[in-house]
Amino acid sequence: YSVREVTNIEIEICTLLAFNLQIVTPHHFANIFLRASYVSGNGLDRPICSMGCPTEEDGSPLNRNSGMGYLVDYLMEIALMNHEFLQLEPSRVAAAAVYLARATLGIRDAGESDEFSTGFFSTTLKFYSGYDAADLKETVMELHKLHEKAQDAVLKSVYDKFKTEKFGLVALKIPIVKDVLSESFDICNEPTQKQ
Repeated sequence: YSVREVTNIEIEICTLLAFNLQIVTPHHFANIFLRASYVSGNGLDRPICSMGCPTEEDGSPLNRNSGMGYLVDYLMEIALMNHEFLQLEPSRVAAAAVYLARATLGIRDAGESDEFSTGFFSTTLKFYSGYDAADLKETVMELHKLHEKAQDAVLKSVYDKFKTEKFGLVALKIPIVKDVLSESFDICNEPTQKQ
């Protein structure tokens, strides 16, 4: 093929794909889920803008590069180094990372008295992600295993990256105890009683 022929074939392929050449990754969903998490998390008292979005104290948009944002990024990058997670929907991986980050940081649903309260995974997160805690249990528990082993893993580049001050030292966060994490799913599935 000549250069001209290859260029024409590339143009034809791009035209057929409507120039939609991007691959969806968990990072595409992370911002949405983090914003939903900030709105519902009682550990993140932030002013709210007129559109309901959390802001910094001075009213500027919330900086995604916070401890929670870095921890979610870290967990997603750990997941993406494991071939089993590459087979999952990117939104599921992002939702599981947000759930595990909230559990690791001890951030529970601000509306715990709500009959739909789900502990570490709020009703707001359920709405925006399309998953409830029960849907994510297996994925979260597998991600938790990777989180526990990250320091001793053969491929430590992600761990080394996120243990720096630039990324808030989030790799040094002690993972939540497995039994506590597992029990959080049981709490989510308990029926609530109305009074």
